[in-house]
Amino acid sequence: MKKETASITPYFPKSWPAEFQGENLMRFKVFLPLAMPTLLSAFTAHWNFFDKACLNWYTDFDEFNIEVNKGLEFWGEKISIFYEFNFGSYPYYRNYDENEPINGGHPQLCNLTAYLEVVKLNITKRIKDENFAGLAVIDFEHWRPLFDENGYQKMQVYQNVSIKIATEKYPHFTHDQIKEEAKKEYNEAAKGQYFSIVRKREFFLKTIEEARILRPNGKWGFYGFPYCDYDAGTSKKPSCTKTYQDWNNRMMFLFEASDALYPSIYLENKNTPEERSKYVKAILEEALRIANMFSPPLPIYAYTKIEYDSRTKIGNFYNAEDLCSTIKQPADIGVDGIIFWGSSNNIKQRCPFIEKEMDGTVGPCITSQSYVVDPADYKCDCDYGYSGDDCSKKDETITSSK
Repeated sequence: MKKETASITPYFPKSWPAEFQGENLMRFKVFLPLAMPTLLSAFTAHWNFFDKACLNWYTDFDEFNIEVNKGLEFWGEKISIFYEFNFGSYPYYRNYDENEPINGGHPQLCNLTAYLEVVKLNITKRIKDENFAGLAVIDFEHWRPLFDENGYQKMQVYQNVSIKIATEKYPHFTHDQIKEEAKKEYNEAAKGQYFSIVRKREFFLKTIEEARILRPNGKWGFYGFPYCDYDAGTSKKPSCTKTYQDWNNRMMFLFEASDALYPSIYLENKNTPEERSKYVKAILEEALRIANMFSPPLPIYAYTKIEYDSRTKIGNFYNAEDLCSTIKQPADIGVDGIIFWGSSNNIKQRCPFIEKEMDGTVGPCITSQSYVVDPADYKCDCDYGYSGDDCSKKDETITSSK
């Protein structure tokens, strides 16, 4: 068999705890170049901060192998994200109040034509290059694609309105029949199969279809998918539960229309570092499960952060364990890359703190995971008696003399 010895020595920050230093992480150095060279060449980090105001603060992102838009633009050639409230005439209830509908308030009550016109306008305005081939993310969070997924706390307003619509249409139905009809019509409206007298109501599918028509080379997908339990990783839920896996299976129509998956692995400073690490692992494993249902598998770019909550405290950065969980762990598991996102809140005040954190800790962490394996860095020898590029050619002279 072919023997390879990598000559690359990755850098690991001294601030990382002992269990993430030395032999534990050096196994990563040896194993990945030998077993998964294509992973190392593919793993990328992208910068998706709304931080053009920080232009004078930042160091060279190329030093840390981070893909970033020119001029730190939020929408650019490397990555663009579109938020629900300014992407189209997106229907929602302000503050989840049924008495405050915006653009119809509900996916069964919106003006699809007007919505799609604004979608087209925003895509062409934000992504001017028709040959754009970067990451393209659609962020819809106010309501979920499946009726059952909206059954929690404030999101229940969308279930309630669907039930009211069904009650008005079918006054002779029983309570159970009405709820079943409400569920059916909501799911079809969100999916793109709901028909009324006027028009076919489409949201998720029609949105991404339009996006792929306008910018066909982009890697289009929806932020936060696939879903997982918010408390996954605890002793009671070591992985995504069957409920969430079933929901993700029922949303296969969404993944079939996508070019990539963009799960979220944001962390809050609660639970133990081990539980937070398991939470990230559960999400990534569920994303891999979905991705591997396709041939070739869908690429995965996980959204992560470097700050716990920049809205409440400036400089509240991830500790070493959480950086390991959200940078090294995705590379270990085999996702295609990670995307760093940060709130625009207090961004000018946060600029120098972000720069210091990137230069001192986060940047070197990324570099150690995303270096490119160059064949020139390898010394390759075949086992005795074999030759060829893949060491499959047997030397009959040697083997017959034994």
